[in-house]
Amino acid sequence: MSDVITTTSNSDLAAIADLLQRQRAQRLDVVAPAAAIRAEGGRLVVRDAGEPVLTADGVTARDASLAPNVVADAGIADKLGIPAPYVRHLRENNVELWDANVNGWLERDARSFLVRGLADEDGGEGIARAFLSEKYRIVDNLDVLLATLEGLRSTGIEANVTGADLSEKRMYVRISSRLSRPPRRSCWPTTARRSPATAERTTRWCSPVSSSPTVR
Repeated sequence: MSDVITTTSNSDLAAIADLLQRQRAQRLDVVAPAAAIRAEGGRLVVRDAGEPVLTADGVTARDASLAPNVVADAGIADKLGIPAPYVRHLRENNVELWDANVNGWLERDARSFLVRGLADEDGGEGIARAFLSEKYRIVDNLDVLLATLEGLRSTGIEANVTGADLSEKRMYVRISSRLSRPPRRSCWPTTARRSPATAERTTRWCSPVSSSPTVR
């Protein structure tokens, strides 16, 4: 299998952004029926999900071959009803039996599944990083990071990424921040009545200006 990078630790903003951009380019997320998925040599093979190949006969669809990581193996166990410790044991000790178990339950399943993968840039074997229900919404780590930083800036917070860790399950981003402009005070009109004999008068209530927020 080619070197598909999926994790990093203590990266700065430029490094984590570069890794997430490369992962986006390699992203292979496909919803496929169980009948289009098979286990082969400890890998998940998804029919016609790979990059198409241009040949003399035209464009030919290719199968995607993905090696499951620990998260994908846990998803396979959960969705197919196979005990997770047993799946891990087969992965480490008997890949042929892993194939037989996964294929046996896929053949009896009429559902579709979301297979989240990273394709190899050189056309080799990629990585299956999640095996989920087709109802899951695909969320991209790069979109989450950019939306978070933009959301902070839009509220007047100048944010700097001081470090980031990316695991198979989560992305952790450490941010230092300060206010880049004074926060706005929010005011609302209110109506007060002095006494039953006097007319109403309109005043404004304003929220207090808060101190600099702490962002974690």
